[in-house]
Amino acid sequence: MPGTGQGFAGLATFYMGQPVIFYDNVWVQKMGGIGSPGFRFLRAHEYAHHARGHGLMKLNSPPQMWPVLGYNEELDADCTAVRYLKQVGDMAAVQAGFQIYQLVLPPQDAGGRPGAVTRINNMNLC
Repeated sequence: MPGTGQGFAGLATFYMGQPVIFYDNVWVQKMGGIGSPGFRFLRAHEYAHHARGHGLMKLNSPPQMWPVLGYNEELDADCTAVRYLKQVGDMAAVQAGFQIYQLVLPPQDAGGRPGAVTRINNMNLC
């Protein structure tokens, strides 16, 4: 969906009763576009939120602002994505996830969300 690149790159939710993932097109382009290793990591992370049944909002219209999932849900989605990508042999996407977090997130936890250091350390354990 059209985005600004200022919020979240992706959002797993339910829209009109169906599981969906909304992507911010600006972030997708910053990650290298659809099909790139960065996008494949993002997609696996968002799919993981659905697969793990994280507290997803049910929307009747596309989001105007990005809701925030819990701290542990983000770490769990990262691990689930890493395990899946390793299983299918997509190490380029795993490496892209590490790079994205290093470049985009603040190093320390902030605003109830895990920072780059926490996420990268967590992903190394997956």
